[in-house]
Amino acid sequence: MELYREFESLPSTLCDDCLVSLRNNAPTNGISFEDFDKFTNDIKLLKRTFVLARNQKDLQEDWTSYISKVINKKNVLMV
Repeated sequence: MELYREFESLPSTLCDDCLVSLRNNAPTNGISFEDFDKFTNDIKLLKRTFVLARNQKDLQEDWTSYISKVINKKNVLMV
């Protein structure tokens, strides 16, 4: 029920504002406005995505923990 209340409280322009912000920053991230427009032409962001992202717990790992999960005997043998 709490997520529903948060969903309802989000501004109706949130999704559009997000796309505008991403587009404005596209060249800084090596993406032309033309490419951004092409790839987001028919995109529709959902307010539910924002609610879920805000309520997802952040996971932080130190480098050693991350590497031990990524590089192990099974992964090394595959290469």
